[in-house]
Amino acid sequence: KQWYQRRVAITAGDVATFGESALELVTSYDPDKMCQSAVDLGVHLEDVQKRYNDLKLQLDDLECELTNQEGIAQKLAEIAKSFDKVQEYTDNMPKPRLQEAELVQFMADIDEELGDVFILEEKMRVLENEYPNSASDPAVRAQLEKIKETKKTLEDKKDDLRDKSDMLDALSEDMADINNAIKSISPQKNTVPLTDLKSVEDNERYQEDLEPKISSLEDKLEKLEEVHARISKDCNPADVKKLQAKIDDLKKKCKDKEEKKNEKIEELKKTKDHLHKFDDASQKLSTWLENQINELKNQEPPSTSSNMLKEQLDQHNQFTD
Repeated sequence: KQWYQRRVAITAGDVATFGESALELVTSYDPDKMCQSAVDLGVHLEDVQKRYNDLKLQLDDLECELTNQEGIAQKLAEIAKSFDKVQEYTDNMPKPRLQEAELVQFMADIDEELGDVFILEEKMRVLENEYPNSASDPAVRAQLEKIKETKKTLEDKKDDLRDKSDMLDALSEDMADINNAIKSISPQKNTVPLTDLKSVEDNERYQEDLEPKISSLEDKLEKLEEVHARISKDCNPADVKKLQAKIDDLKKKCKDKEEKKNEKIEELKKTKDHLHKFDDASQKLSTWLENQINELKNQEPPSTSSNMLKEQLDQHNQFTD
């Protein structure tokens, strides 16, 4: 604007100078040579008139451009004032809560700000249409760039919040599924009563089959922590801790099931060992009884001879001992 004001002043001075030179030209001619002087004067006056007209056109153009610059500056100031409010919100956006309703409300607030950005973009288009030369104005270009950057920041934040909302919803469902799966695991339960070696082995197989289920849940919990780390970025620290506490609780429950399963397996192994020992002892007892029965069956009937009877009695005493 100042440059155009200086140009207007300089050009107006040039116009005034040409008027003075024309007057000086008229008063300088010799009356005795008026005919020739008149011709010369006419030529000079035509030249002065032409140069005056050119300068007058330049002056009009400069004054018009100056008016345009003032109009651009005024409209740009109005746009900048509205933009400052959007910029202040963008620079001071709060950390989102890890709650579905809070995230949805946050996205709605950003939509309102984006609506204001769209209005600013429309005002800039109107400005460029009204003042075609404004596209080359550094201040206009700078304002357009600021609006563009702020719009991108708001849109990126909204996309991030949408991702957080989707991941939080999926995370909540996965946590509920994992919790139900953990509850369904009963490592202390006997699938069949412990009545013999086969029933113990059946229960052992049941406990061993729990291992892949528990491992699968542990893998899912690891993935949950990865998702938690992603959605927790730039979020309210208190909510981040609460969600982490819930995941830690699930991990503890899963670990407890693992420990109880291992305890049950050890208990079944001991029971199995006892049953093996019992079976061995029973087998030995059965063999001994069978031998004794056979020996009793094969004993000679009591003899009528006193000597022989005494010998038989000694043998029987040895057998019973």
